[in-house]
Amino acid sequence: MVPSAIDPNKIPTDTVLVEICEQGVPGGKAWPKQDPRASESFTRPHFALPSLPYRYVATGVRGDRKQPFLLRATSKVILPAGTHRFLLRGRNSARLVIDNKRIIQTGFTPPSEGALGYTKDQDDFLNPGDPNFRFVTPGNEE
Repeated sequence: MVPSAIDPNKIPTDTVLVEICEQGVPGGKAWPKQDPRASESFTRPHFALPSLPYRYVATGVRGDRKQPFLLRATSKVILPAGTHRFLLRGRNSARLVIDNKRIIQTGFTPPSEGALGYTKDQDDFLNPGDPNFRFVTPGNEE
């Protein structure tokens, strides 16, 4: 486990610091061995990220992000004593790290088999019993 280079004391209270790292991220299905440097960062009020900001090239038009890239969301959160449940979802492999300890990780996305590839049965997904719960969409891991 690579400890984060982010000092949690520098993150404002009730804020999530989101960093996009486009260099120092290994290709293939592997996590970086060293903490990659962020190429851009921004803050959000929560950990949910329905989309990413666009990347613009020098001429001012939208460009593609380097592949692969790493997205890191960090916040200083104090949890009350007791039992807690976390839901981790991502388009590819994702990790939840608390106090530099990996708590849970999802797998890397398998190679695409095209339109005729195998899809997971909906019965195998997490069901917390909440009628407002949104099930994971195809292509995501939880």
